[in-house]
Order: sequence, then structure tokens, then C-alpha cells
Amino acid sequence: MATNRPSKNKRQRQNRQEREARRARSERAGEATALARGEREAPAGTAGARTTTTKAGKDAKATTKGRRRESPYKVPGQRAVVMAFMFTIVSAVTLLVAPVQVTREVDADSPALEEIDEDDITDRDEEAGTVTYVEDAKLVDEEGPAVAAGVILTPIVITGIALLYTKKPQRATVWTMAMVALAGFIFLFAGPYGIITLPSMIALAVGGFQTRRVESKARLADIRAQKAARREADDGEVIDVDAVEEPTAEAPAGEAVADEDRR
Repeated sequence: MATNRPSKNKRQRQNRQEREARRARSERAGEATALARGEREAPAGTAGARTTTTKAGKDAKATTKGRRRESPYKVPGQRAVVMAFMFTIVSAVTLLVAPVQVTREVDADSPALEEIDEDDITDRDEEAGTVTYVEDAKLVDEEGPAVAAGVILTPIVITGIALLYTKKPQRATVWTMAMVALAGFIFLFAGPYGIITLPSMIALAVGGFQTRRVESKARLADIRAQKAARREADDGEVIDVDAVEEPTAEAPAGEAVADEDRR
């Protein structure tokens, strides 16, 4: 009787082929898993390296930024004095280029009033017969080259001397004297042209105040340190009371000292 079932050898061969196919699939799956694991670890390492590089870059940038933020002005009040000098330079250029309002007083029948607007007239004195008005004028045209040079260069010289004493011990005194000199120049000699130099005087006053405040604190700290040192020195002295004997009536002072020497 014929049968449709495969023979025993054929079944064994099929089973062997299936086992080899499963083994091959298992090996390929293992290789794929190892490859995927390696790909995951590689980006993680790269990310770590990138993170380290990023942190190093940020630290370098922070260090550079800190160096940039470090102020070039080491002396208290130095910034204010430098600004005072720069203000005088700006004031000099302004006086050379820009006009300044000047107050004039003329007779009521002066021909100059024909070119003056009514808004520029500030006062009319009927009794004296004079009229006061304001007019724009340039320093050189109004005062001449010699006076203009004095008005322009004097503040520059004063603030320049103050700037030269920035790192010297006498800077506080020099800055105060420069501020007083500049104030006298503005209010006594420069007239209407000196108001433009007022910011320089204020900057000198600020610089002198800042350096005097720091110096007074340092001086006070030195005084306190000296007092503390004297107090410690006084506390460190020990007086031996037993070694001092007062002379009695029976033993005069000379004998007490002799006895002490014999001991």
C-alpha cells in the first residue's frame, strides 16, 4: 500500500535544514543587535565629548568675558578724572565750532537793534535808555584768538595736571585743588563760555570725593590696627609682684635691695 508520508530520511533532512535556518537567523539577529548597541553607544560617547567641548568652550568664553569686564581703572576716582579731561576736550571743540549766547547791552537808538528780534530782547531800561538782548556769537570772533586760546586751553591744562597725579600719593589734594581752580576759572574769568566746562568740574569733585573716602577708610583701618597692636603689647607684659618688696621700718630700702641681690 502506497503512502503519502515522507520517508524517515527526508524528514531528518528537513529538520536539519530548519535547525540550520533558525541558527542562521539567530546569528544574524545577534549581529544586528550588537551593531545597533554599538551605534547607540557611539553617539552617546560623541555627545559626551561634545558636552565636554561645549563646557570647555563656555569656560573659556567666561574667562575671556571676565578679563574684558575687568576695569582698567585701578585707582579710586580715576574714571571720574579721565572723564573730566575728556569733557574739557569736548568743550574746547564745542567752543570752536558752536556759537554761544552772549548778553549785550546797547543804547535804545543803536542801529544794531534793527537786526534783533523782539524775542531776543530781555530788558528795556527807559531811564537809562538802554536795551539788553541775547545774541549768538562764536568765541574766536567775539574775543579774539588770544583770549579764545586762554579760555579753551586753561581747563585742559588743569584737568591734565589732575590726570598726571592719578597714581601718585598726592592725588587727592591735587584733584581738590584742580576742582577749586576750575571752579574759579568758570565763574570768575570764563564768563558765559565757562558754563560748558561745568561737567568737568563736577567730575573732578566726584573723583576727589571717591579717593578721599577710600584713603580715609584705609587710614582708619591703620589706626585701629595700631591700637590693637598696642593693646596686645600691653596685655602681654607680666609684672612679678612677689619680686618687688617694699622697704619696712626695720629694713631700709638699701638693705632690702642688697638682700634681693644676694638671693
